[in-house]
Amino acid sequence: MNKPAIVFMGSSPYAVPILERLLDNRFSIVAVVTQPDRPKGRGQKVLPTVLSTRARDLNLTVVQPEKIRSRSFCDYLKNLSPDLIITAAYGKILNQQHLNIPHLGIWNVHASLLPKYRGAAPIHWAIIRGEKLTGVTIMKTNIGIDTGNIISQKSTIVRDTDTAGTLEQRLSELGAGLLVETIQKKMNHGIIETVQNSMDASYAPPLTAEDTVLDWSGSAASIDRRIRGLSPHPSAFSMFGSMRIKFLFSRLESTETKKGFPFGTVLGSTRNSGLLVNTGEGIVECLEVQPESKKKTVGSNLINGHYLKVGDVLGS
Repeated sequence: MNKPAIVFMGSSPYAVPILERLLDNRFSIVAVVTQPDRPKGRGQKVLPTVLSTRARDLNLTVVQPEKIRSRSFCDYLKNLSPDLIITAAYGKILNQQHLNIPHLGIWNVHASLLPKYRGAAPIHWAIIRGEKLTGVTIMKTNIGIDTGNIISQKSTIVRDTDTAGTLEQRLSELGAGLLVETIQKKMNHGIIETVQNSMDASYAPPLTAEDTVLDWSGSAASIDRRIRGLSPHPSAFSMFGSMRIKFLFSRLESTETKKGFPFGTVLGSTRNSGLLVNTGEGIVECLEVQPESKKKTVGSNLINGHYLKVGDVLGS
């Protein structure tokens, strides 16, 4: 079997190493499909997706349809005559008319060990919910949400120091290698698909604004996981008066709460330049923070810069 002609669909940084690995292995990418340029950041400047920028740097054809179900876009895909469509964090749901186009189907490089964590934010929720193991799944897309047959999988440990950003990078590299191996197996020997067991399924829903608010009444362990699981984006935050403070990196300092102090109380700083905060169950050390309209900095600078003082209560 000859190497398949591939249409690659993605938007986030997760997709970039996967595309690059396909090119490194001399697969033919006939087009890269990504989301349209959108306003981003505080200034709402219109910016392209990370994948769009990288694909253009690689002199690939980039397509950014507003409506992927439009007749014009579907006709465009058909005219490309791809053997295979690969999706990786594209962010839009394909339907049957897309599935009918490539004769090898549509494969998704999903950042979880399906059937666990189907849905939009598997990397974030794996950290937030305290998973010790996660991975990537190459699955054959159907009309459900991440419910298609499993083609191949590979796992990795979730580290206590992982953020969503570091885990995304590792899973992307893992998925890139697994995808190339899986396509080569398909070309040489064929592959066996496995039906997902829906009884074991769990869901990783899109993150909401409510998910990003730190509740200091929880355990230090759960707060630490939420901070890391939401970093660098969308990031967890807490208010102090009218000031919004993002919390970007942390560690569990103690499972013992400091008695006599309300949860959310600033207890001081550490040798690691962290900020110690009392919680409902234990103490969390906040190592990287970002006060509103300021650059990110070490946690202790919230005290040194006079944003906070020992005894202040976050979330108040």
